[in-house]
Amino acid sequence: GGTGGGRAAGAGASGAKSTRRHGEAVEVALHAWEKLRQEKTPVEERSRLIDEVMATFEGKFVEILQKHDGARVLQSCYRLGSEAQRDALLQGLAGSAAAVALSHYGHFFLLAVLRHGPPAHRHTVLTQLTGRVRELVV
Repeated sequence: GGTGGGRAAGAGASGAKSTRRHGEAVEVALHAWEKLRQEKTPVEERSRLIDEVMATFEGKFVEILQKHDGARVLQSCYRLGSEAQRDALLQGLAGSAAAVALSHYGHFFLLAVLRHGPPAHRHTVLTQLTGRVRELVV
């Protein structure tokens, strides 16, 4: 039969639990992201939502940055976060900037750090990338 075995259109909308690694955490974070990225969201609520996302992804930042939706969420958290939240996000990389730079989606997070971050954050990222140019340009 030709209609069975493949992926059904809209299979993700069925309400079934996500089978992707960290899928449930990403789903929770996406709901928070929808609110925190809106301009009308008050600063206090945005800060609380960013804390919620960071708690959901605690210890998994580098892995989450390998995923399209996770990378978008963390990029927004960095861009819209407080100084302390940005510090925590950068610490979550734990020296993995080169691996994140090679990631199809994660490199956008590093671009957010370079564009929106304070000089100390830019320095941290660039220091981790120094001497790695050959592997990064391939």
